[in-house]
Amino acid sequence: MTTLYFITGTSSGIGYALTNHILSTENNVLVEGVSRNQAIHHGNYKHHTFDLSEIDELIGFFGKIDLEKRIKNKIDKVVLINNAGTLGQVGHVGKIPSQDIVKTININTIAPFVLMNEFLHTFDNQTFGNIEKVIINVSSGAGKRPIDGWSAYCASKAGLNLFAEVVKEEEKILNQNTQIFNISVGVVDTNMQGEIRKTTENEFSSVEYFKELKNNNQLASPEFVAEKIYSIIEKPQDYEDIWQKLQ
Repeated sequence: MTTLYFITGTSSGIGYALTNHILSTENNVLVEGVSRNQAIHHGNYKHHTFDLSEIDELIGFFGKIDLEKRIKNKIDKVVLINNAGTLGQVGHVGKIPSQDIVKTININTIAPFVLMNEFLHTFDNQTFGNIEKVIINVSSGAGKRPIDGWSAYCASKAGLNLFAEVVKEEEKILNQNTQIFNISVGVVDTNMQGEIRKTTENEFSSVEYFKELKNNNQLASPEFVAEKIYSIIEKPQDYEDIWQKLQ
């Protein structure tokens, strides 16, 4: 049997590490990757070039994939991983471009909303039977508390978390075979952390703390986080134990 993955943000960071981990671990796997640039080349990987800030392009996304060919591979599990995200321009409200707020919300919040909606519409019980479905949203502790300079980022992750919690309740009511997880991955050594360290204290008061995390080797590697996310997909019943190891 085959697992079909849909992963956003596969060109770098956690998405890149997770995709490579999946492809190196499983033989019966197909991965559909979404990002602005292609960084992975593998026989079981297909790339889709998208700018996730262009929301209209995502509508009908799963209809653009040759699902008939995928069905012939006897798929028994489909997984959506909303990993792509952006910090947006760091700075206090009133001093950042409004266009950047729109872009940040589109990428971090609206794009995952649309993809979850399209995913569940495509792989519903009437069409695919009781196929196992898993949705992983890569979230952040910033979605649970205010952080100066990160207004759009904090709000976008908070919105994503609550939307997914509502979907989880709906899937229970509908008795769909769906598992949904919002995973706060902590501080990870990605391009986003590099962006944070470039800011000034006037834009983000805790910038020195994040510089210290890097200098003291206290950032988790994308590979470490990717392995934990994969473990949750494989053993969702162990989510709490695995999640604790991510903190």
